[in-house]
Amino acid sequence: MDPMSALAVAAAAIQFVDFGGSLLGKSWSRYKRATSAETTSDISKQLSSLKVTLHDASDRLLSQRPTIPERQLLDACALCDKIESEFQAAFGNASNRSYSPSLVRRFWEQPKIDQMDVRLQALKGLVMEAFILCIWEDTRESRKRDQQFTTQITNVLDTLKRIEEKTIEQSQSYKEFPDRPARSLAEVSNHISLADMADYVRSTLAFGDQKAMREMRSDLQKATIANMDWKPDPSMSSEPWPHETFMDRNISSVARIVCESFHFEAFEAREAAIADSIMQTYSWIYDRHPIRPDGEPVWSSFPDWLEGPSDPTYWITGKPGSGKSTILKHILKNPALRDHLGKWARDDRPLVIASYYAWNAGTTLQKSIQGLKRTLLSQVLAQYPGLLPMLVPRRWAYFMAIQGVLEMGNASDWEVDESFGILLSLAGKNIYLAIFIDGLDEFDVHPKEVVSLIEVISSASSGDGVKICVASRPWVEFDDAYRDVPKLQMDLFTHADMKTYVLYNFSGCRALSDLRKLYPIETAQLEQDIAQKANGVFIWLKVVVDALMESATEGAGISELQGILESLPSNISQLYDAIWARIPEHNRRRGAVLLRLVQITADYCQLNWSLAWLADEYAFRQYDDIATEHTMISGVSMETDVAFVNDFCAILKRKLASRTRGLLEIGRPGNTIGTNEGVVNFTHRTAQDWARGNEVLDGLIQQCGDSFDPYLFLVEMFTIWLTPERLQLMSKTHLWEKAIEPTLWYGSRITTSGPSQNIDKLVRALDVFGARVDVALAQRNGRSVWTGSIPLTIRENDFVGLAARFAILPYLQAKAAEDERILFRLRGTSRTPGILESAVLGYRELREDETFTPGSISTRTTRKNQDIHCIHAAPLRLETVRFLIDQGVEQYSMSIPGKWETVSLREEARKIMAVQNVPTGFQAKMFQLLGDGLRVSLRMAAMRLKLTKLELKAMKSRR
Repeated sequence: MDPMSALAVAAAAIQFVDFGGSLLGKSWSRYKRATSAETTSDISKQLSSLKVTLHDASDRLLSQRPTIPERQLLDACALCDKIESEFQAAFGNASNRSYSPSLVRRFWEQPKIDQMDVRLQALKGLVMEAFILCIWEDTRESRKRDQQFTTQITNVLDTLKRIEEKTIEQSQSYKEFPDRPARSLAEVSNHISLADMADYVRSTLAFGDQKAMREMRSDLQKATIANMDWKPDPSMSSEPWPHETFMDRNISSVARIVCESFHFEAFEAREAAIADSIMQTYSWIYDRHPIRPDGEPVWSSFPDWLEGPSDPTYWITGKPGSGKSTILKHILKNPALRDHLGKWARDDRPLVIASYYAWNAGTTLQKSIQGLKRTLLSQVLAQYPGLLPMLVPRRWAYFMAIQGVLEMGNASDWEVDESFGILLSLAGKNIYLAIFIDGLDEFDVHPKEVVSLIEVISSASSGDGVKICVASRPWVEFDDAYRDVPKLQMDLFTHADMKTYVLYNFSGCRALSDLRKLYPIETAQLEQDIAQKANGVFIWLKVVVDALMESATEGAGISELQGILESLPSNISQLYDAIWARIPEHNRRRGAVLLRLVQITADYCQLNWSLAWLADEYAFRQYDDIATEHTMISGVSMETDVAFVNDFCAILKRKLASRTRGLLEIGRPGNTIGTNEGVVNFTHRTAQDWARGNEVLDGLIQQCGDSFDPYLFLVEMFTIWLTPERLQLMSKTHLWEKAIEPTLWYGSRITTSGPSQNIDKLVRALDVFGARVDVALAQRNGRSVWTGSIPLTIRENDFVGLAARFAILPYLQAKAAEDERILFRLRGTSRTPGILESAVLGYRELREDETFTPGSISTRTTRKNQDIHCIHAAPLRLETVRFLIDQGVEQYSMSIPGKWETVSLREEARKIMAVQNVPTGFQAKMFQLLGDGLRVSLRMAAMRLKLTKLELKAMKSRR
């Protein structure tokens, strides 16, 4: 059936439904009556007329063999007939009197009216979903089904708009439309709004809840977003959108959703952590002619570079801690930047300014080329949503097909690469692109790869379309690449800024202000000596200023402060040694715990302020799960009250100052609560490098104590953090990503070779953790099953099964010792993964249709975590599989969720490991284990069979 004929049937049916709603006096009905002076006889005639219109429209369906959606549309028409008969019977009992909505109550009780209201609204949804599925079915044979479907939906919406406009103008009667479906629609438009119907088409496309509608959207997503071979229809990004008002209203919101698909944890945390420049520091960067008295330029004019041609790159370099990140942030925040760049981008093409701050102490995407691409794409879209159709054609195509989205899932790396290539191709043709990249030396790849990327970006654009400014330490690879380009060496030109910084901070310290009144000359000399000794290294300056203000607050006099300054070394690493040694012993021990936690969480995710608070509270204190049912940070206000979080972070800031003397800092919570807020991390890359040194690291471990295991400590802190109150506030996705996933990951790092008391602590903490989540799930789902919520597509797991997923061998051994049956509770079926399957496939194989996984494993936090977990857990995973096989756990096949298909566990594991580039050595050992397990199982089965035969023979002989 062609889409227009199906539309005519749907419109006639919705017209009937809206008329029925108007008879009940329901506000959702938009039926337009010809006159308000109607009688029950008029109502009866209109019902008959609407029924005839519906039959005329649906006759074509009866003249052919209908498809399933067409049959559904016919069923809806039959329901309209039934409802029409019920209305006729009701109005037939009434004499020919004036009609009003209250008249219905004379012959129907209120429950009957309410029931009819529900039936009519359900019928309206059924009609619209059947109509859309008719179009979907009509495109089944198309080679580019998604594009054909989009075209047909667009034509439908365009037709509704065109007919609505013509009938409003009354320039044509419905009889003058050339084809029968159009005439039917024109007639219907006299009573219902076709614009409202178009909106209903869009909302049903995007949010229709029938299983077939969900499957259609899933198929469209797979055909566009997930299909690497998909190619866009050029018309989608080059031709005007036929519904300009709808596009204008929605493209910005769609762009925001697409931006979310590029985001990752701590997306903007590094920029937020960089201190803003104070007063007039760094304002000199916009001086056009930085000339020394002898006439020589002291650095390459930055305004001239901004206004000039794209080539070459501008390089900001300098010693570690000399303020490169701070000046770059100042450059980007200064309104003069766009003014100067506007002289380079001279025509009407948009000027897009994007930036990335690489941070070696952060998450993987904070220091990777993939993170750079995601950040730049997100910023470009946020500034110019109109670029969406060209820049991210897959997601735009999906949006055009379903006309509305709430979320699209996370972008894969290959899609990010594809869109980034498109972005570079647009530069110079459609946009001017200015890119600022801080920390080339902070990336987790070889410097030559970073230099190559900069060259690719510079050369990929058309003409004079891309301008790039970079900042880095003066490593040899960067010096070779950028020695001859315009540049600024920070540590040579910041003495005045440093004096300003010292004066500004000292002025804000009450103790130093009092000393200035008594010793103005000596205080001024102290400030001068600090700036001089810093030798251009701002991070040295910051650490020293913080230390001196702390000492002044504690009562140190001006001569004592001068002595402290003289005793501090100029070398930044030696400075950290000196600062650390000056911390009182009881504070230094707690500081060592915090430093260790920040170090190990850098491999996975950053340390949240609330966990850091708990870590400081419970350091060197006996863990007690009973006393952790209610903590100060477990209440509702923690999630909703920004002032509450700000107060805690202010106190935590003071704790960090006393424990680490500026080595660690907390990101500012700001005005909203989110994943990037209140993160504890190293103040600077130099502090991280210092803490990694062998002697320092050994000292930290010694101060924490012999029995201290940072991974176990984090498991305990997560258990304390996940109170019953918090569980009630957490969504399924949030519960998985912020609690279950990290707890099990850290638990997987604890080996069986650790102290026995630590194994006992691990089992106890995980038992409490699992029990709390069990209770919450039982309350939420009606039963204690660690599973998702979509029937037939999920695979139910339990906490022990998840422990096998993460290869937490000590926990599995302890639980098996308590009750060996626990290992045999989960059998590999279409609804449950076997425990051996979980151990073999591991954490990397958590799927979108299995436990707590909201889409594929989140790119924001866990794509790299999977890789890390695979590397760290490979030996332990082999031991876990060996343990299960030795315990007699058997599994040879597994079910593919939602497909009712059984495959060999060994072969499925081989496929998955090949796709995920699992090391061949690990694969060989795993398959050897599975083969040995199969041989052992076969021998055991043969022995059982032989014993059974002997027992039967003995029974017969006794008879």
